[in-house]
Amino acid sequence: MPELRQVQAAADRARNLTQQILAFSRKQVLEKKVLNLNAEMESIGSMLRRLIGEDIEVKTRLAADLGDVKADPSQIQQVLLNLAVNARDAMPKGGTMTLVTANVVLDAPTAASLPSLQPGEHVVFGSRTPAPECRPRR
Repeated sequence: MPELRQVQAAADRARNLTQQILAFSRKQVLEKKVLNLNAEMESIGSMLRRLIGEDIEVKTRLAADLGDVKADPSQIQQVLLNLAVNARDAMPKGGTMTLVTANVVLDAPTAASLPSLQPGEHVVFGSRTPAPECRPRR
C-alpha cells in the first residue's frame, strides 16, 4: 500500500498547486491552518528529492519540540519547492541541502527591526547549502 499512499500524496499536491495558481490569478483568500512545519517538510521530502536530482542530498535538522504555525499549507510547500530549486541551481555539481526548523524568541529590539513581527516566540524554517566555490580573479 505504500504506492497507493504516494499516489494519494501526489494527487493532494496537485490539488494544492491548482489552488495556488487560482489564488494567484484571482487573489483568492488563502486557507490558513495550524501546521507543524516538521510534518510538512517530511511529507514533501520525496518530491523534493525527485525534483533536485540524485546529485544533491537532502538532509533535515528539525527541532524536536517545534511549535505549530498558522499558515496556508500550499504556500509552505511552494516555499519549500522554491528552496529546493534554488539549491539545485546553486549546486550544479551536486552537494547537500539541509532543511532546518527551529524555535526562536525575538526580543523587542530585534522584533522592531523586522516589519510586522512582535517580540516573543516564533518558528523559523529554511535551508542551508554549502557556500559556492570562491575562485580568485585573474
